Amino acid sequence: MVVTRPDPAARPAPPPPSSGPPARTHLRRLRRVLTATLSALVLLACGAGWVSLHGANGADVVSASAAADGAQNVLLVGLDTRTDAHGNPLPADQLAALHAGSGSDGGDNTDTVVVVHIPAGGGAATAFSIPRDSYVQLAGDFGDHKINTAYTYGENTARPQLSAQGLTGPALQVAAADAGAREAIGTVQLLTGLTITHYAAINLAAFDAISNAVGGVQVCLAAATQDDFSGADFPAGVQTIGGAAALAFVRQRHGLPNGDLDRIRRQQVFMAAMSDKLLSAGTLTDPAALGGILQAVQDDVVLDQGWDLLSFAEEMHGLSAGAITFRTVPTGSTDLQTPEDGTAVAIDPTQVEAFVQNTIDPAPPPTTTAPPPPPQAPVHPDGSVDSVEVLNGSGQGGAAATALDALTAVGFSPADTGDADARPSTTIAYAPSDQVDAVAARAVLGPGTVLGPDAQLSPGQLHITLGTDHAGVAGFSGAGAGPGSPPPAPPPPPISAATLPCID
Repeated sequence: MVVTRPDPAARPAPPPPSSGPPARTHLRRLRRVLTATLSALVLLACGAGWVSLHGANGADVVSASAAADGAQNVLLVGLDTRTDAHGNPLPADQLAALHAGSGSDGGDNTDTVVVVHIPAGGGAATAFSIPRDSYVQLAGDFGDHKINTAYTYGENTARPQLSAQGLTGPALQVAAADAGAREAIGTVQLLTGLTITHYAAINLAAFDAISNAVGGVQVCLAAATQDDFSGADFPAGVQTIGGAAALAFVRQRHGLPNGDLDRIRRQQVFMAAMSDKLLSAGTLTDPAALGGILQAVQDDVVLDQGWDLLSFAEEMHGLSAGAITFRTVPTGSTDLQTPEDGTAVAIDPTQVEAFVQNTIDPAPPPTTTAPPPPPQAPVHPDGSVDSVEVLNGSGQGGAAATALDALTAVGFSPADTGDADARPSTTIAYAPSDQVDAVAARAVLGPGTVLGPDAQLSPGQLHITLGTDHAGVAGFSGAGAGPGSPPPAPPPPPISAATLPCID
């Protein structure tokens, strides 16, 4: 499938008012298409930019027409570039009106990442939001980075190779953008376990135009908020927003209690409210509104070329405003320190994939079998337990004290904590007679901990040194979510058009 953009010279004019049965039939056909796509596609780009300028010879970016179970998984991305659909810089006055900064701001990063899962045959859809700063393994040979850089890594790596093949100008841009799209798709597939079957994106100008075309949507804020970066300036309470104000609403993250996670919540509320308005207020039967929406879509929404929207709409008949639920994947610390990417959001891929699968295919109710008891420090015949000394070679402040607290909580006797030179692996040294005790301590610290007997240690003593691989302790700081991060918090409650809350 090829990501492509329509020829601007071939853009149709907005549809005229209905003048008889043929026009009404055409409008109903358009409505079916928009019902199944616009409510999920054109509303995603909370500060996004165009994906790529593609001609007829664009490369494939999606390899599957459907998942193994027949489901459709649509990857919606927004690139934070300041260009139009054809790679030209947006006018300075438009950037100023949208509080989007200069044309050199931003970059080809996917700063909005949403996967919409639609079951085989249509039905209720689930949209999974992935925080842009999620620290994940990229699909290519790039290691761990923020998910919003996957596109950039793919694009920048391919560009010199493509240039060496003789590609220049728009052809080079097209091929490099395809490589970026493939890297983003592969990374999302790797994280979620879902097969991406379609790909779409939208830019700042389109979001502005579409939200204006429908007359804005109603949202509710728990408190007044103001932010110079995004241009947000809103009172508390229920209000109708559109255009530049709507863009500011969904782009604000500075000044919010949970930063980008709260911004995602705003995106979800806005998308749900927009879907409801598109599908329940006669918007798609209003020729003027429909014309404005179609023009924005033709200008700035990018779909993979193999996407037959009419067939898709007919198959996904259940995708309506009330049948789209927005969720956020589980996250850990939002202050994860990374080697190259600054502060990121900690993500456990196993938990993300389990969350996605359990959401789209809920597991049967648990059996009544009691869970295994938590690990406990072995008690010696004289009633004593091993004492533990923990040294911190992980580079994480406070990690030794946290580990010692966790070990003490399961029955070990605390000895001391201290610092050690940085080392890659967490180790437990034990007297040869205390192997069982060391195994119990490893159950607390994590399965990657290396055990080693040390004949110089007296029985009843464990010597623990934390390495840079230390990912925290269950129930304490850093559990399973990356170095120095707390256990993943429960995902926020889902949002749909039927349950629009007042938010930060």
